[in-house]
Amino acid sequence: MKRDQIMECFNAFFEKYPEKRLIYKNRLEEMEHISKQYLHEEDIEEWDKLPETLSAFELCKLDEKYNHTLKWKLIPTSLKEDDIIAFEKEMGLKLPVMFREYLLSYASLLNDIYVEFVGSIDYYAYTFNVETGKSEYLYEDPDDVSEKTAVVRFDFPYLLYGDELTVFKGEDYSLFTDFGYVYLGELAGNGQELLFLDCCTGMVVSFDHDGYNYEAESREELAEDAWPRFVSFDDFLYYILGVKKYDAEKEELRIMNLQL
Repeated sequence: MKRDQIMECFNAFFEKYPEKRLIYKNRLEEMEHISKQYLHEEDIEEWDKLPETLSAFELCKLDEKYNHTLKWKLIPTSLKEDDIIAFEKEMGLKLPVMFREYLLSYASLLNDIYVEFVGSIDYYAYTFNVETGKSEYLYEDPDDVSEKTAVVRFDFPYLLYGDELTVFKGEDYSLFTDFGYVYLGELAGNGQELLFLDCCTGMVVSFDHDGYNYEAESREELAEDAWPRFVSFDDFLYYILGVKKYDAEKEELRIMNLQL
């Protein structure tokens, strides 16, 4: 996906969820440094006097000063092609073209989002109630097999300007990296799914948070626990940002047909 198309995806998401442009509506407390380039100059007095980077605490205090009205903006990534090549060598991976295009496009602070999927009794039968903070079962009636809307939570992989690749190193999931997977985040729908980009096939696959083989000694052994979710990283981006509504059952059939 080209840069302008990636921008269109983000804009489509923000049109539905404009509050996610606000600093305080994104979970930033774990970030060690946040570039002031994300901030709109016109929103802040003496913007030029701000340090080039702020800690999460400093950014929160600044946002409080402006009554939680500060918004962030997409900015061009600081990455260059050489950075991608160095990352590939460090991780022992060859990144799919679509993912490389994404990394070289924009640096985003978007994370911790809610997305609408097609709900069904077999796929995403729970929906997250944002007001109560609890998941609710969509099919209390055993005879009800209708298509519904399931709200799912996803930890979107932010790109922190100046340190964009750190979030993709997946240090807690080195087993996956060893066998050609890049960690993308966690999806909370029917249980907790760990999403990975399969660098060998280009697909995005999921593993049950607690149901994969922690002692796998080969890619083939680990892949036995993988569920195909998205045909490509571009498809993943379209669905996660809500440009298209994700139907897991149809997508799984599509993937199976492509693999025949």
